[in-house]
Amino acid sequence: MAEAQVSSSSKNVIVSGGARGIGRALARYFLEAGHHVYIFDIQEDELEYAATKHLEKYYKDGKVGYAVCNLCDVEDIRKKVEQAAKFFKNKIDVLVNNGGIASPKWKDDKTMEDKETYDQWVAYMETNLTAPFAMSQACIPYMKHRESDSNSSEGAHKDIAGPCIIRKSTGCNVHVP
Repeated sequence: MAEAQVSSSSKNVIVSGGARGIGRALARYFLEAGHHVYIFDIQEDELEYAATKHLEKYYKDGKVGYAVCNLCDVEDIRKKVEQAAKFFKNKIDVLVNNGGIASPKWKDDKTMEDKETYDQWVAYMETNLTAPFAMSQACIPYMKHRESDSNSSEGAHKDIAGPCIIRKSTGCNVHVP
């Protein structure tokens, strides 16, 4: 994968759970807006398809990178965020914690009283609760204000968490200043 060529107006965006659905749509949105995107997903085949086929133009231009990432594994998250940061020349502007498990039922029609559902519960908690914290924690060092930012034409103020607002309503509005 080629490194992203970062301009002063483009943002570097990580999207977890970006191989399909809302995550892939958000990745495309950011790319169409001129930003660079790094996609994480656990589904290797779908991830590769999304990056190299669905987003082929951007991939060939070096504007999109990707990595298989297990959101239940904090060390894997840290390693993959570091990999994404290298792709972005050590600067991350936006993190979209989109990856998650959304199944409304237990596997094999089990119920909460079945002891086998405990492992599923742990996977839900690790993916939907712990992973966004771990992703954010791993990204913060690459999002913090740096001396070189104060000399840029964009001005000295940078938000630590990267400005990204996603509103739930009849549509999804994403704002990246």
